[in-house]
Amino acid sequence: MGEAARAEVAALAAEGQIFAAHDRAMAALAAGATDDWLAQHAVLTLAQTGALGPALALFHRLGLDRRRDLELAGLGARLRKDVALASREPADAARAFAAAFALWRRSTDPWPGVNAAAMALLAGRKRLSRRLAARLLHLPDRGDYWSAATAAEAALLAGEEDRAARLLVEAAARGAEDLRARASTARQLHWEIALLGADPRLVALLAIPMTAHFCGRIPPPGATATLPPAALAAALAGVGF
Repeated sequence: MGEAARAEVAALAAEGQIFAAHDRAMAALAAGATDDWLAQHAVLTLAQTGALGPALALFHRLGLDRRRDLELAGLGARLRKDVALASREPADAARAFAAAFALWRRSTDPWPGVNAAAMALLAGRKRLSRRLAARLLHLPDRGDYWSAATAAEAALLAGEEDRAARLLVEAAARGAEDLRARASTARQLHWEIALLGADPRLVALLAIPMTAHFCGRIPPPGATATLPPAALAAALAGVGF
């Protein structure tokens, strides 16, 4: 039953049918499947719908918080972080910090340390955030987007804006085709920069195109344009979508 349910959940999620994927995973678990993969994806799909609080509650109800698996611990820390970012409550941020810090201590992966520093900042512990980030300024570089982006975040949290700027330029070059990744980093940087009082122009280094949304009346066919083409081109300069 487990393998068939896994395949169905994966297929539904790949098609974007997140609610159906969640329901299928929960049905398999209710039918007696003892499968951490199904439990993990039941939680993940619920989180993807935006129901972060219920997803975190389900994570605990399914007993995933009691597993020793580092991937599951990472899921718990990620959910805590998402809940904290949604609520902006210091208590939620403190819990997210504790989860990320514990994961960092348990693993050999430095990336949770950057999340711990970010959550310390959100919890109002700016000096602790800076101390932790300063220990993470020389992260291993895997040559991918996330290596550069995470290193840039560590530099920003440590107060080294020039270093952060150089790394953001590198991240933008590596992630030239991945707007979703760059947008995710930009969302993180926006609130960190606001809390730190750092230069807001740092976000622009990720080179995310602007989006234009037209909400006026569509002219009928054959109508004379009221805006000259050159003026229209100038108005849309820098717009990617």
